[in-house]
Amino acid sequence: MKINTKALILTGLFAAITSVCALISIPVPFSPVPITLQLAAVFLSATILGSKYGSLSQIVYLLIGTVGLPVFSNFSGGPGVILGPTGGFLISFPIIAFIVGLIIEKNKNASDIIMRFLIMPLLLLFGLLICYSLGTLWLSFVLKISLTKAIYIGVLPFIPLDVIKAIFVSIIGYQIRISLIKAKLIN
Repeated sequence: MKINTKALILTGLFAAITSVCALISIPVPFSPVPITLQLAAVFLSATILGSKYGSLSQIVYLLIGTVGLPVFSNFSGGPGVILGPTGGFLISFPIIAFIVGLIIEKNKNASDIIMRFLIMPLLLLFGLLICYSLGTLWLSFVLKISLTKAIYIGVLPFIPLDVIKAIFVSIIGYQIRISLIKAKLIN
């Protein structure tokens, strides 16, 4: 994969943004899953950078955290975090970025109104479904609890805020993407 300097910088920038959004973390007393802004960063990376660089930024984020830098929630890092209860949510990030970015790229000829108010919100909600699916399966496996209990502690309490994040990114993310394309900073 050939990567140019602008793409390299933006990839690193979005890995850093995801790190910062993970550090803004609120523990939830009944769940090992904290409230963070990571999903907003994942959605932004997909929306702005597209499939290749959006997913690459999330892979870089995961690699940095896996080698031990404290970039995951609660200033944690290391392979234990990926193998722990929240690992499924984390592993979903590059997958979400790739799929969301790819669909945005495939719909580049859609009208601005359709993209902003129909495709983007539905697409980001689909990304949320991917995150919840992988996260719930892994949470259930690691904690040895039923899928129902995993949904209760790892999904249901987070839905309202995550939907707000998806709506927020669908409003601003696509506009940022269009502005960066016009400025020839991204393709």
